[in-house]
Amino acid sequence: FMFLTLNFNNSNQNFVQLLAENFAKNILYLTEKNQLTNNFLNVFLNGNLGAGKTFFMQNFIHSLGFKGNVKSPTYSILETYSINNLNINHFDFYRIQNPQDFYDYGFEDYFNQQNNLCFSEWSENVKTILPTADIIFNFEYINENENENENLRNININAISEKGKLCLENLQNLKK
Repeated sequence: FMFLTLNFNNSNQNFVQLLAENFAKNILYLTEKNQLTNNFLNVFLNGNLGAGKTFFMQNFIHSLGFKGNVKSPTYSILETYSINNLNINHFDFYRIQNPQDFYDYGFEDYFNQQNNLCFSEWSENVKTILPTADIIFNFEYINENENENENLRNININAISEKGKLCLENLQNLKK
């Protein structure tokens, strides 16, 4: 069941940055007003290599107020950031081929703690054991344009929970 679906086609990198900034503003507002239950959120980021998942996360984390370097969790599997009393947990499950590895690393603990926002790239590798997502971002890299610098992508966002829908409100008004 979808509470809200947003589609942004032919989006360039500037739009992905705008989307991340506005999503961060929504999250900050909702957590300040205690409108996210336990300030917990579970977000899946789907898309093939180079589709823009990590670029989105870098802009999202910086928009929350983080000043340092935001690294891709491709090799570390998890990068964590503490910002404004929130723990941002950015997972990349690309190299997790066996669900048992998820438990061996102790990752399940991150998905049931207050003030944790969990963002999972390659969630399909562990979808049988991850809690249900509140929001699913689907990034699809398209290159219909002759201009290689455009890096266009289609972005489809689904709110799976009422909490997810709250986080996406106002985003449908974003203009490319």
